[in-house]
Amino acid sequence: MKIDVSTTDLAHYQGDLIALPVFEGKLDEAGPFQDVDSALNGRLTKLAELESFEGKAEQHLVYNPDGKLGAGRVLLYGVGPRASFSGHDARLLAVAAARAGGFCKAKSIGIAVPKVAKAKQDAVIHGIASGVVMGGYSFDTYKADAKPAVLEDVTILSKDLGGARRRQAKALVEAGQRVGVEVNRARDLVNGPANDVTPETLAATAKAIGKEHGVKVKVRNRAECEKLGMGL
Repeated sequence: MKIDVSTTDLAHYQGDLIALPVFEGKLDEAGPFQDVDSALNGRLTKLAELESFEGKAEQHLVYNPDGKLGAGRVLLYGVGPRASFSGHDARLLAVAAARAGGFCKAKSIGIAVPKVAKAKQDAVIHGIASGVVMGGYSFDTYKADAKPAVLEDVTILSKDLGGARRRQAKALVEAGQRVGVEVNRARDLVNGPANDVTPETLAATAKAIGKEHGVKVKVRNRAECEKLGMGL
């Protein structure tokens, strides 16, 4: 999966789905929702009223703009109150975007960054990058007909990510993507049956991760564990 950042106008983003974060009770304020709603002549506002969408945490709607946007689908996702919004909430937004993209077999999705204080921007970008990887996870190791992931390209969209800020954002994206990949690797270990994920398998995996990232790994045998009083 490729994750990039862009200052492309939301209404002109070319992709299969675009995810718009919406703060609770803030449909009428300037931000991603209003930018796209204006391009659609208020249709998102009408949809939100019809479906009682208020931007409460984890509320979501999917809308088909019928060719009136660059994106094929629009996901409205409630992120709750502005004051408490955090990187964790941004991660949930990205997870929802990846899952909605999977439902409509999207190859490319855009995720809009909500307008937040500069002090929160780094955590938000990192959260989006890790969340979109986690949201695309599926455990299909033992499926004979397992299919490769459809999602290929993710674009994090914000007008604030130009110039030097773009370079900083790309570094945050890389770090967040690594977190998502490793969380998914841990999920594979948790989901695997005990006859496959043995202590020896865990030890070998830990060593491989350590080698990959330049971290020293010490694996203790039974005698060493008993000597340390590790009774379990």
